Amino acid sequence: MGRRPDLVVALFDAEAVGHRIVISGDLDTDSIRDIRPQLLAVADRGDGDAHLDLGDVGFADSSALAMLAAMERSLRHSGRRLVIERSSQAVSRVLELAGLADSTDRPADPSAVQVPIVARTPGPFAHELIFEGDSAAPSVARAAATRWLGAESPLLDDVLIVISELVTNVVLHTGDGGALLLDVGPPVSLEVHDTSSALPVRPPSSGSHGGFGLRLVERIAERWSAEPTTSGKVVRVQLPSPAMT
Repeated sequence: MGRRPDLVVALFDAEAVGHRIVISGDLDTDSIRDIRPQLLAVADRGDGDAHLDLGDVGFADSSALAMLAAMERSLRHSGRRLVIERSSQAVSRVLELAGLADSTDRPADPSAVQVPIVARTPGPFAHELIFEGDSAAPSVARAAATRWLGAESPLLDDVLIVISELVTNVVLHTGDGGALLLDVGPPVSLEVHDTSSALPVRPPSSGSHGGFGLRLVERIAERWSAEPTTSGKVVRVQLPSPAMT
């Protein structure tokens, strides 16, 4: 099916539980595009609940939330349930940020909101990545940020979610590439530049076609803003400093 080699999906039919699905690897827009039809087909056919094992998922962003919402809706229409048996730290984090940590049932719909526009003079950034406008861009950007921050950074998981959401939006909505700038801080701050002057707006509802991404960014960021530039726009994000222990 053209899936990336680091993504593995195993399907099991068991009379006791209905369908059991084990997924390992990264869940982002690129990988979910390939497996979404297969997962929705499981939700649409047969009887019994669908049980998901996401314990070996290494990364997840709003694309994973949208997939879960679509599966849950399809199952609910036939009186069945989506049950997450096991979730990795990455999956648990995005569920927590979206307010779904205790339930996969009916994600709350955010109201439409325009992001703030805050004019300021950007500071120097130690790291810069020019990314292409293709489906691999989010994973390339995440790999660069992991190198820059270091795998032991307590902010790495949240930084990767923010970067994945913003770079994915560039690719999906402009068709062009862009630039990622990151300062490891403290505080950790980043910018994503693209060629579109259209500022991001959170959709009126979250569901199978999106709407979760900006909610995740808002929950993670200490402050964030978007503003037009002479060549398009820039989205700026500053993360909170990790709590001292």
